[in-house]
Amino acid sequence: MRITNGIMINNSLSNINKNKETVDKLNTQITSEKQIQRASEDPILAVRSLRLRSTLAEINQYLDANIPDARQWLDTTETALSTTADLLENFIYYCNQGVNDYNTVSERNTLITQLKQYQQEMYSTANADYAGRTVFTGYKTDRGLTFTDADNPSDLSYTISETFDFNSIDVVNKIIGAVDSSTVAETTEYDVKNKQVYRALLAYDDIDLSSLSTDNLPSGISFTEISLDAYGDAAYNVGTNEIRVIPETGEVLIGSGAYETLKNSSDSGFTISYSKTGFETGDLRPEHYFDCVDTTDADNPVTYTFSEQSIEYEINFSTSMSINTLGCNTFDTGMVRYIDDLIESVGVAINAQNTISDIEKQMAATDDEDTIATLQTMLDAANIELAYAEENMSDLFAAAITHFQEYSDKIDLAIADVGTKGTRLDLNEDRLKSQKLSVTSLKSQNEDINVTEVAVLYSQAQDVYDASLTTASQIVQKSLLDFL
Repeated sequence: MRITNGIMINNSLSNINKNKETVDKLNTQITSEKQIQRASEDPILAVRSLRLRSTLAEINQYLDANIPDARQWLDTTETALSTTADLLENFIYYCNQGVNDYNTVSERNTLITQLKQYQQEMYSTANADYAGRTVFTGYKTDRGLTFTDADNPSDLSYTISETFDFNSIDVVNKIIGAVDSSTVAETTEYDVKNKQVYRALLAYDDIDLSSLSTDNLPSGISFTEISLDAYGDAAYNVGTNEIRVIPETGEVLIGSGAYETLKNSSDSGFTISYSKTGFETGDLRPEHYFDCVDTTDADNPVTYTFSEQSIEYEINFSTSMSINTLGCNTFDTGMVRYIDDLIESVGVAINAQNTISDIEKQMAATDDEDTIATLQTMLDAANIELAYAEENMSDLFAAAITHFQEYSDKIDLAIADVGTKGTRLDLNEDRLKSQKLSVTSLKSQNEDINVTEVAVLYSQAQDVYDASLTTASQIVQKSLLDFL
């Protein structure tokens, strides 16, 4: 094969260019600190790099967003629950004092004021929110657990369905035949009775009388509605096989026969449906607790079906965790309703004391022996009434201690659950941090260069390139004309 000067020149230029490409490649690696710049340079390395980067991006998402967000949610929940737990602890201590320590009218009026303050504070933390999302309301994070002033609750109407079973029933005493000091009439001690009744409480009082209905009642039990305003104390004379609702107080009275039937029944219970128009600020929103219909706009009613609503956060690869605590499982509807009971019992005791005081004043103001004798019978009956009232008040405070201890236990359990979730977050965070170090190391091994090694290679390539230039300059110094 004949080798010409042109061939030699072309080969030299080609080799010089290859050497220059090597220098450029090594120079680019040094400046970028990466092994490749385009996927076509090494497809296998590029695919591995994409996978590692995707994994690292997911880890960063968990560490920088998901876990911190979940932890803040849990911290907000725990703070609210702890505040409620402290309130319940104080209230239980207060109830222990209330059993025996309040005897005069003045003391009992003060007691009512204090009870109302506790009542207003009971749900004060229920609307706690994180980043504008309420934490106790399940998926309905755009609204509070209780009504606020902004909701204009006095204008709202709901139809509500509540389910009761045997465990919902308490035993309470109601005074029947209280003495009326405004009328002088012979009264015997036997006219005043302390009637024991089986009773459950609806979540709300002042409900609409005409809207009451019931489902799933065991056979043989009747259902009635009686207004306290119309029947007075007689409303508590419930029939043996009767369930009776008093709309003004929201009390569900159960006759002794109906109580035994429910006790022995295998059914899940019975449901009472009712309507309520007008709520107060601080009342629990029905949609968080019951199947209900918002009928405020009669033309466009909104139906709510109660369900357990769990908000899941993905905190690790294929690992999700529920981070919310439902208000219906912690802020019981009975918390405020039992305080209503306590306030009523104290009020009954105050009325009995005032009745005695009025009768004594009337006796001191008259000399008529017949009138005095009649007033004496009233006074004896009023003293019996006061004894019953004080006994009932003491029993209710003692029962309240038990009830609120149960609420406190429920709150403590929720706090422990939140703490367990926080521990789980910490474990996943530690595991992700370890994973991040491993993936970052693998990514570096896959993509990054050894700068020292490449610098040596670059120096060698530069020397080769310079040598190729020097050599090429010597190749074509002589031509054919030099030999002619």
